[in-house]
Amino acid sequence: MNEKALIAAFERVVSTDHANPNRLGCSGISVLQEFVMRPETFARSALLDHLGRCEPCLRELKQLHSDRRNAKEIA
Repeated sequence: MNEKALIAAFERVVSTDHANPNRLGCSGISVLQEFVMRPETFARSALLDHLGRCEPCLRELKQLHSDRRNAKEIA
């Protein structure tokens, strides 16, 4: 299994088993933005555990990464 397939499988599990519609335990968009800008500061963070159990946060994080990547391409 390659890396992309593994990531896709992880995302399917999170979205299926950890929908978290009430956003319980979510840190908020500002924390996710900080994670995108400086991921090394979160190396041993509860945020990493949360991302593995929260589809809305994982989805927002993916969007923030995509937005940052697109902004770099334009610049």
